[in-house]
This record gives sequence, C-alpha cells and structure tokens, in this order.
Amino acid sequence: AQGNTCTAFRAAGPNRLSVEARCGRIPGSENWLEVRSVLSGSGDDEPVDAVCPAGTTLTGCMCYSPRHSCAGALANENTCTAFNMHAGLGVYAQARCGTLPASTPARTPTLWFSAEDLHPNVTKWPNRGRHGGATSVATGFVDATGTEGHGARVSVVAMEGSQLTELKFGDRWSFGLDSDPVAA
Repeated sequence: AQGNTCTAFRAAGPNRLSVEARCGRIPGSENWLEVRSVLSGSGDDEPVDAVCPAGTTLTGCMCYSPRHSCAGALANENTCTAFNMHAGLGVYAQARCGTLPASTPARTPTLWFSAEDLHPNVTKWPNRGRHGGATSVATGFVDATGTEGHGARVSVVAMEGSQLTELKFGDRWSFGLDSDPVAA
C-alpha cells in the first residue's frame, strides 16, 4: 500500500489475481506512515521486522516481495514480521502505523467500572462513567485478581468476592456477585 492506493502483484502466467482494500477513517488519528524493513535473507522462513515508531500503533502488516517470495506476515504489538518462502529471494515487512486517539468509548456509558480501579480493603469503587461517583461494597469483600479461562485466552484482571459480597450502585441497583441485578 502507498497512501490510499492498494496494489497487488502476481507472477507471470494465467493465474487470476484478486485484491481487497478495507478503507475507513479513525477520528482523531494522525501521523500515518508506512514503515518498510530492509530485505530479508534468502533462507527458508527467514524473518525480517518493520517496527512502528514510538507513539504510533501498528494497524496493518504485510509481506512484500517483487520476487514472489512471501511466505506470510505476522503482527505482534508494534512489530510486523515477514517471512521468506523456501527457495525465496528475500522479502520486506511492511507496517502501517499511526497515532490513534485515547481508547475510551465514543459515548461514555453511565456506569463504567474497571477492575484495575478496584483496590483491596477499599469500600468504594470509582465510576469512570459520565455521572461519576462510586459504588459501595455493602457487605463481604471485593478484590481485583488476574485470572485465566472462562473464555479469556490470556490473563485478565477480574473482580472476585464471596457469596456474601453485595455491591450497591447508587440508590438504584444492587447485586451480589452470585446473582443478577435487582432494582432497589
């Protein structure tokens, strides 16, 4: 890709080629650039990296080779790694980078509680939502803990408590950790 143009290359011969471009706008983003690596070596699965500059985020990653030598590309955090195919003549990693706006919801929810704001032995849990305030831990305890499983592929911060734990969200909602919300 170059700017707003997506170009596909194919080897000589009767094989058909199709290309797909996904276009969009990210409000508040800026400093878009393409970062291309040096040419990789010619060994089987020889990797080469293109790294986005500090302060930018990797949003696209591809393998480029005018010699038809790409075995694939892999994005990991802010690094794009391209791989040379068996008997290939070398490849380039090509990263698409930009400065993205802060990751907050487009419309701030009324109630927005983050497990990272939950601290042991504290009876208030701050609300990041548009009405601010906090919820009270009415009974029992609540703690933030790293946990895996339950559908999460990596460790995530989650809240845990006991069967006696009850949370009060203002004067409208109250629920225990083992029950559904109940209108007060």
